[in-house]
Amino acid sequence: MDMKQKERISALRSRGEGYASIAKILGLTKSQVSGYCRRAGLSKGDMRFSSDVCPECGSPIEQSPGRKPRRFCSD
Repeated sequence: MDMKQKERISALRSRGEGYASIAKILGLTKSQVSGYCRRAGLSKGDMRFSSDVCPECGSPIEQSPGRKPRRFCSD
């Protein structure tokens, strides 16, 4: 996998594309794409709490160090 393909995978993952669709677009296997995403921190679990803004109201969320990341501003 070359650098251009890695950049395309990152761009497509940030748009919300899945492993299978990215693999089809780039002509790679699904396991190649998912393996790269895991190593690069682009998997769904890594991307889920990447924002510090509440998805419901848009207000900022304060994260407590050493605790599970919060997704919403209220309990």
